[in-house]
Amino acid sequence: MDKKVRSSNFELLRVLAIILIVLFHIQLHGPQTRINDGAFSDPVFFKQLFLLDAGNTFGMIGNALFIMISGYFLVSNLNIDLAKISKKLLLEVGFATVVLTIASTIIIGRSSDLSGRNLVGINIFNDEWWFTGYYILVIVIGKAFLNKFLSRLEAKEYLGFLLALFAIDQFHWSSYIFEGIANGIRTLMIGVFFYALGGYIKKYDPFGRVRLYVLFLVIAVTYLLRYISNYNITSMNIARYLTSEEQYGFMQTVPQFANHEIAVVIVTVCLFELFKRIHMPNSRIINYLGKSTLMIYFIHENDLFISFYKMDSWIGTLSEHVDQFVLKWFKWGLIGIGLGVLAYTVFELLGLLCSKCKFLVVKEK
Repeated sequence: MDKKVRSSNFELLRVLAIILIVLFHIQLHGPQTRINDGAFSDPVFFKQLFLLDAGNTFGMIGNALFIMISGYFLVSNLNIDLAKISKKLLLEVGFATVVLTIASTIIIGRSSDLSGRNLVGINIFNDEWWFTGYYILVIVIGKAFLNKFLSRLEAKEYLGFLLALFAIDQFHWSSYIFEGIANGIRTLMIGVFFYALGGYIKKYDPFGRVRLYVLFLVIAVTYLLRYISNYNITSMNIARYLTSEEQYGFMQTVPQFANHEIAVVIVTVCLFELFKRIHMPNSRIINYLGKSTLMIYFIHENDLFISFYKMDSWIGTLSEHVDQFVLKWFKWGLIGIGLGVLAYTVFELLGLLCSKCKFLVVKEK
């Protein structure tokens, strides 16, 4: 896979996707867990909290972008190498598990105060990082039958399949039926939709005539509607609080998002189309960062890092200094991304070393 010429615009999109995921996890485990610490306990609508509301879409958009990129390049491939993809996932998960287990033991072993900090064990190989299981299931479905099925469809039939799959996943009752079969089916269905949509965009370019400014406008309007929705939900919660004559402080809530949310779908498609249109020279740096995104995901999202996210004073900063909150948010994001790239570099060097050792052993024989 790495020997092929990589499209730097799509590698840049991978980088954007992992940035969105990192920022989402930081705010999910940091400020969002402390939202009711006191700074926002009054029954009023705080505009600052829209940052958290918008941030809650980031992770799901990042997930969808990764799946769409894979679909864009893999739907037309009837000979997907599952062994190669699975090997890459397993090796990177295994390496991250070892690194985090050793790092957490060293870091926490040097601290006299273990409260609020978490040791990482080798069991995270099986119990963390849900996205890897989500991703491999979608790819296996593509290899098993979906790619062949889609290759037989004409443009109109392909579009009909996408719309039907999307409708089933979006409508409550139909999605409820499938979710009743097994927990997570709805998420898998939207993953298959994004995968197939990526292939459809490559084959037919359905948004090719849409003006660039329209894509930006749709993203802006989507988040404006999110702002209005957040205001409505908060206003309703305030009214219920006041009429119930509660004696305790008002509990602010920030809506959570699922991978199938309509706002997530709209913004994902617009971002994908925007980056698809970027014409740029091949960049080794961007391509390398794109290759390292999986390791970044593993390194930043685990109990060790979560314990550090929770230690910072997020809510007071968000209440008084929004600009400092954003800077802190991006600082933690930069730390997670930087350490992830460093870990991937070590992983690559070890891979090269193992390859050379294997070559020498074979040569001696």
